[in-house]
Amino acid sequence: FDFMGTCKYLLSGVDDDTENNSDRHGLPGFAVSVKNRRAWAPRVEVAMTEHVWIDIHEKTYLDGGNATERRWEIYMSIPEDDQPQGSGRPSRTQLVVYDRFNDVRLQTTEMVTEDFSVINYGDQCVLETWFGLKVKYSAPSWEVTVELPSCYENLPKGLCGDFNRENDEPVSTAELAFDWGTSWALTNTDCSSGSIIEKCPVEADEIAAEAACEPINSPTGVFANSTCHEYVNPEFHHHDCVFDVCLDSDLRCDMIAGYAAACLDAIPAWERPAELCDWHQDVGCTPTCGANKRFEGCANTCSDVITCLNKDEDHVARCAGKTATASMCICEEGFVLSN
Repeated sequence: FDFMGTCKYLLSGVDDDTENNSDRHGLPGFAVSVKNRRAWAPRVEVAMTEHVWIDIHEKTYLDGGNATERRWEIYMSIPEDDQPQGSGRPSRTQLVVYDRFNDVRLQTTEMVTEDFSVINYGDQCVLETWFGLKVKYSAPSWEVTVELPSCYENLPKGLCGDFNRENDEPVSTAELAFDWGTSWALTNTDCSSGSIIEKCPVEADEIAAEAACEPINSPTGVFANSTCHEYVNPEFHHHDCVFDVCLDSDLRCDMIAGYAAACLDAIPAWERPAELCDWHQDVGCTPTCGANKRFEGCANTCSDVITCLNKDEDHVARCAGKTATASMCICEEGFVLSN
């Protein structure tokens, strides 16, 4: 089901453990919230995520600090001048970090503290925290992903569910899906509760979208051949691809890229087939990068990303043991990622 509310919603969160429950083992609470906007014509009921807030504790929370106040708010969004107005799609993200304890708000490309690291790659932002929460927001596909370590199993709440590793949430009908979505609204003013809408209202559009998204779940395509299907069920991504391509055929490559990203995250580096890094060539989706950049299907998100903050560091030492990989534009030799 596709829920199209435009209020601010709790995507995923865990309450702070003010009662020192033994089953929590001191795990800190957090909240990931999102706000959507309707920006498309003629399907004006369709809403996309344009704002993401992440509230987290500082690391000294474990030392008996203020358990009810979260120090950091990380805000990821699409700049106002890049938001679609009836057609088109965004291409840029912006990043703002707010330190509540010192009342300091900073728009930045990258920040590294003992509590978190966050970086704006230009079209996507990635946050990693000291307690294992990872949040990614991609502008071209309006996609937010939340990852948690297994110690948080059964604890989260919100639109993403309770991390029980089972697909048993009570959303078997459109009515239940609507109630589920609206139940996680954090605000209900200046917004709409939206509706549950069909994947493709026109059959011919759906047939064309199914064909366009076929590389994701094809049993003989690059993702099946590179073991992606064994690690990431393609059906969810294929459904989302068909929905968005029905809306705008130009979204095809961004939706396929979302599945490729999930595969790269899931498959251990030592098991990753070389052909997976060429997925963009196989499906005709190699993007054009900006000046002084090139596209890499399997870029190391540490050693291949040179910024103003890390440009003078020993990158071998800095990235030792870091194997996270992404398909992305990286800077040519001699250039750094900046605003």
